[in-house]
Amino acid sequence: WGERLLHLGLNSPDSSFQGSTYLLYASFLFQFKKAERKIEDLLQQGIDLLSPQYKSDAAAAAVLMRIYAFRGSHYSMRKKLNAAIADFSMQADIAEELGQQDQAFLAYYYALLSLDRHHGHPQYKNMLHRAYLVGNKLPTELLKALNFPFVVCCYLEEFKIDPAEKLRIAEKLTDIYGPTWQQLAHRSKKGFDFSQQILKDSVPT
Repeated sequence: WGERLLHLGLNSPDSSFQGSTYLLYASFLFQFKKAERKIEDLLQQGIDLLSPQYKSDAAAAAVLMRIYAFRGSHYSMRKKLNAAIADFSMQADIAEELGQQDQAFLAYYYALLSLDRHHGHPQYKNMLHRAYLVGNKLPTELLKALNFPFVVCCYLEEFKIDPAEKLRIAEKLTDIYGPTWQQLAHRSKKGFDFSQQILKDSVPT
C-alpha cells in the first residue's frame, strides 16, 4: 500500500502533502529491519522536495522539521549519532530561522535524548548549552508543556554555574513546575524510550 500512497500523494498539488506522504511511508517501513535504505531514500526525497519551499510555506516548513526529527531518531536508534545530531540541528536551525523557538527547543531536546548515554560526544555540551539558552527564553506557558527540568538538571551537572545563578535558576523552575521539579526531571528520564517518543512526535496523525 505504501507505493500506492506515494503515488496518490505525489499527484497532489500540495507540496506539504507530498512531503507528508514520504514521511508516512517511511514510518510504516520503520518496523521492517531490512528497509533502512528505503526509509532513508524516502526521507531524503521529502527533504529535497520541501527544502526550497519552507521559507515561504509554513505547512512545508512544519513537515520538513518533522522529517528531520524522524530521520534523526532513525539514525539514533541505529547508533549513527553524528548523523542524528546533524538532523536535529537542521530541525533546530529551521525552527529558529522561522521564529519557532519552542520547536527549536524540542530539536535540541531530541538531540540530548539521543546523547543521554554518550556525554563524551563532542556535540553533547553544545546541544545542551543551546537547549538551555533557547528554553530559558521561552514564556512560562510554553515551558509548562516542555521538559525543561530535564535540560536544566543536565545543564547544572555539566557546567560550572555561579551559586547565585544556580539559586535564580532553581527559583524560576520552582515557580513554573513546583518544588519537586528536580524529581520530575529524573522521573521523566528513568525508563523512558527516547527514540520512540521522538518518532511518535514527528509522524503526522
